[in-house]
Order: sequence, then C-alpha cells, then structure tokens
Amino acid sequence: MTFTLSDMRSILSSRTNLRPCVSLLLVLCLAALGDEGRARVVVHVADSYGNSVQAHMITLASEDGSKIDVKQDEELELKYGWYTAEVRVPGFSTAVEDFRVNEPDQVLTVALKVGGIEGPAPVCSLDGRVLPAGGAVRIRILQLFGTYGADVPVLAGGTFRFENLDCGEYMLIAMGPRGCLGTKMVRTTLKGTHVDMRLADLGGGACAADK
Repeated sequence: MTFTLSDMRSILSSRTNLRPCVSLLLVLCLAALGDEGRARVVVHVADSYGNSVQAHMITLASEDGSKIDVKQDEELELKYGWYTAEVRVPGFSTAVEDFRVNEPDQVLTVALKVGGIEGPAPVCSLDGRVLPAGGAVRIRILQLFGTYGADVPVLAGGTFRFENLDCGEYMLIAMGPRGCLGTKMVRTTLKGTHVDMRLADLGGGACAADK
C-alpha cells in the first residue's frame, strides 16, 4: 500500500489520537523524499603501478548525459548514481572508466595505460608455478589499478601463464575445487615475471570470506 503526503495530512486532521505517531512518520517520509543521496567524491589518477599522475583533463559524465570538468584530488559533491570518467594525460592512452557512486565519502581512482609513441603500447607476461602441484586448479589475476581480470588453468606440474598484460600491479588468487586457497601480490615488468605460489605461505586476502 502506498500513502501520499495528502493522505497523511488527511489522517492527521481526522485522527487526533494518532497525531503524534503520524507526525513522526510524516517527518521521516519528508526527510527520505528530500534525501537524494549525495557523496563527497575525489577523483584520483594513477598509472598501472599505483603512482600518482597529474592529469591534463578530467571529465565526469552522469547518467543523464550532463558533463562536468573535474580538478584532480579536489573534493566535489555528486548525487548517487553511475558516472563515466574520461582522463587525458600526455604519454598515456585516454582512459574511460565507469564508476558507481554510492558511498558518502568515495575516491574514484582512474588507472592509466602507457600509450605507444611509435607503435603499440608495451605488454607484459607472467608465468608461475603452484607448490605443491595439484593443490590449485586455476589461477585468477586481478589488476589492482585497472579493471582487468582473467582465469587460466593450472597445468601439469602446477604451472600457469598469463600473456598480453598491461604492465603493473596485480593480485593472483589460487583457486581450488572448493574455492579460494590464497592470494599473492605481484608486479609485472617488460623483462617478464615469474612467481612461485607456495600454498602454505599464501595470504588469506580475498579468501577470508570463503573460510
């Protein structure tokens, strides 16, 4: 059942003995109607290693298509909802990311990719081994300063490999038949990266909820 404000006012005028309770209800409803959900937001720009980068231009577009120019690391107020951030920095590819603003205080971190000056942007690879072999069935990789994520199988001997990665910081998650086994942070470089994931030494990290 839905009550309008006029319905509430009618109840107030006709039921004197209910006036204190209905008055409180009316106040709460008016407060809810007036609260659009607003957040104090800061837009931060970083490279794929998490280092701060000075942006040349930051634009935020809301769901209704309106756009505003934003100053980096300066607080602004936004309504709750979805926004698209576009960031331009010389030497980097233009970054476009979608964010959901739904916290009273929130930081929107836009991760940049190095742009290719003469040819394609450089990529990194990562290979590793799970010890003991057979403990994990797949490895999940999540980009810490970006949106990339992927799973690869653990092959015979406990080996795994990721190719065509943006160079930067990642979290590796060892997955077993029944869920997460442990996590490990890695940094990929142009020289190639190798990591041994010893299950006994892995941090709980993202697996905490599964235990």
